[in-house]
Amino acid sequence: MSIDEVLKISDLVTIHMPLTPETKNLSNAKSIARMKDDAVVLNMARGGIVNEEDMYEALKSGKIGGYASDVMEEELVDEGLDTKFHSPLIECDNFIISPHLGAQTVDASRDIGGYIIQKVKDTLDLCAK
Repeated sequence: MSIDEVLKISDLVTIHMPLTPETKNLSNAKSIARMKDDAVVLNMARGGIVNEEDMYEALKSGKIGGYASDVMEEELVDEGLDTKFHSPLIECDNFIISPHLGAQTVDASRDIGGYIIQKVKDTLDLCAK
């Protein structure tokens, strides 16, 4: 099936892809218009793939049943905790946001810890030579 055909029949659309120039604003007013009127969209990929203004309009008008994401287009990466967060989506009752914590599992934390320890050992070995 084509993406258009999938969008027309899907009750739930999940997004799992990298943010690239080709995927930026991939979910926009045009693609949302192809979806079922009560579809629910989940973005567990990257902010910027979903055009938040277009999604806001779809949520407010009732075109989309709901939107859930653990990423936003403008996340507070470098600006500190005192920075105000702005997104029109926050006003929508049919929007859910959660922390982007996919890499925070026990296994992932253990693995990254082991990786860092090995890199420190490798560096110390190089310095000792």
